[in-house]
Amino acid sequence: MGHFSRAHYYDITGTDLKVFVKKVYELSKPRGYGVFQFDPSDLDDETVERIVNNSFNSPRSPIQLGFLKGRACKMTVTADNNRLYIQKSWHDHTPEQLEELLKVCKVN
Repeated sequence: MGHFSRAHYYDITGTDLKVFVKKVYELSKPRGYGVFQFDPSDLDDETVERIVNNSFNSPRSPIQLGFLKGRACKMTVTADNNRLYIQKSWHDHTPEQLEELLKVCKVN
């Protein structure tokens, strides 16, 4: 993976990605023009399934979330050597939101 520095990432290998995606969505708030598309409802299982099993996802980035129903999720799961990683900072989110997300992750 080029210049991939694991020092800047959490290893979340073994995390249930469906639970992970739901938590990312839950913790994310509308930003910018997302306020016009904001949907306060929970993320349904069918949408989560499509996100996790999206055939367009890159093998190096199996989960890529930008804006979802107006929420600025802005989360990428990176794959390297059969391991899954997320950055130790989360754009447009607080450190407390990241800590809350890590509670549903299996951090290695």
